[in-house]
Amino acid sequence: MEDVIAEQSISGYLAFSLQIIISIGLMFYVVHRAQVELNAAIAACQMELKTSHMNGTSTNHSGFTYCSKRASAGGGIINVV
Repeated sequence: MEDVIAEQSISGYLAFSLQIIISIGLMFYVVHRAQVELNAAIAACQMELKTSHMNGTSTNHSGFTYCSKRASAGGGIINVV
């Protein structure tokens, strides 16, 4: 009887440990994907700002109005923490 309880206890700890390992792996994957998406959005925003400044226009027709408003409020510098 004690052997069955010990086996169930060990298998329970192993299953719980596996769940923790999988959760940590998924967390790192999601954070990495979010960082890649954020970097892509920042790069697109910076490219849009460069092209709008090169053209000498202050209007924005490409849909990145948030980028232009952020850059004009921050003096053209985008800080990422």
